[in-house]
Amino acid sequence: MTNQKKTTDYLYFTSRDKIGSVSFEIDEETGEVTPEFPFVNGFAERARERPKGPKVVSRVPQAGPALLFDREQLLWRQFDYLCAVDTNTRELGGHQVSITGVVQATKRYCASSTGVTTLAWAWSTPEVYEFTDTALPIREKLGWLLAIERMQQAAVCDRYPRVGLIVDSDMSRHESINARREKIIAKTLPEGFTLVYASSDTGRNELQNKLITAADRLAKQIFEKFGPSWSLPTNAYRHSMGLYKTMRILVGRNAVPFEDV
Repeated sequence: MTNQKKTTDYLYFTSRDKIGSVSFEIDEETGEVTPEFPFVNGFAERARERPKGPKVVSRVPQAGPALLFDREQLLWRQFDYLCAVDTNTRELGGHQVSITGVVQATKRYCASSTGVTTLAWAWSTPEVYEFTDTALPIREKLGWLLAIERMQQAAVCDRYPRVGLIVDSDMSRHESINARREKIIAKTLPEGFTLVYASSDTGRNELQNKLITAADRLAKQIFEKFGPSWSLPTNAYRHSMGLYKTMRILVGRNAVPFEDV
């Protein structure tokens, strides 16, 4: 007997102009929903019911003119490259140690013997980040910025101009960050990047949730492996403005770095 909790899919959008009524055109073949008027701030959301209120499983922004309920189809349509980033923090040796797991995914086209082509995402783990003694409110966002900076250094956006950055925090701020009205710590989200929300503790049958869960699991694995013997690194970067005491980039022996995707 399964105890699968009920989920509901939603489409949200805001009309660009003041309107008095709403009507849609629905394409039964593609699943596209097209409002009769231009819209802004559209997104597809899945939420799970719970006693204290709905839990958002994932939320994927989308641009017009048509909307989609299918979030995985939407990811394929809107992004060339996905990067999930999740940060875990523990106290080790009297220091607050944060590990950011990073999982990337790129598109693959797979042809079968019958000639049928299927769409797929290939995953890999380029690296993880360790930083120490960072204030609680910025730990997750610092992980975002480190991942963005590393992708820029590897010229990811030159090859993949539309990057979906999958994260599991600050969902209420995503719309303003994506619109470049609000900064991430002190930096504006670079052009070509879009924040996507996915929970790491529910909805694991969908791509965006699988990726953020993998990033979360990666960070936990680093703690399990190195936590008992951890000591404050002496050969690490130090931030001049005090955002962290030390920072290291950890690359596994079998990791696929950004530039080799």
